[in-house]
Amino acid sequence: MRLATIITILVILASSVLAHADDQCHLLQLSLSAGDSQIGSVKCSKGKIHSREPFFFLVEQSGGKGPSCDMTFVQYGFEVSKIHIQQNLCALKAGDIHVSHLSGRVPIVTIEEGSFSRNRRGAISITGFR
Repeated sequence: MRLATIITILVILASSVLAHADDQCHLLQLSLSAGDSQIGSVKCSKGKIHSREPFFFLVEQSGGKGPSCDMTFVQYGFEVSKIHIQQNLCALKAGDIHVSHLSGRVPIVTIEEGSFSRNRRGAISITGFR
């Protein structure tokens, strides 16, 4: 009986994910507006990079896992900060976004959680460094 219940839940979850294939919650964006700082190097262990510009970054979940990336911020060619960003899988807990400071100056971060039911992507805004 338990196996049948688990299989039913998995089928419902899979069909829900497919029905929302155009949903925005599978995306995580980062915007930077911190003076002369720009996005430097980006390395994602999970996720597919869609857009990478000096002040904007967009990554999509892939392989059944939410995006997970390390990124640096540079000012005048020198690294000023390094962070790790991660968003949970869209269909499970799309709103759960984590930002971890790895080195350098600490960013001032605002997080807007994604929403599967509201078709909203997750967003991270960095407005400065301490």
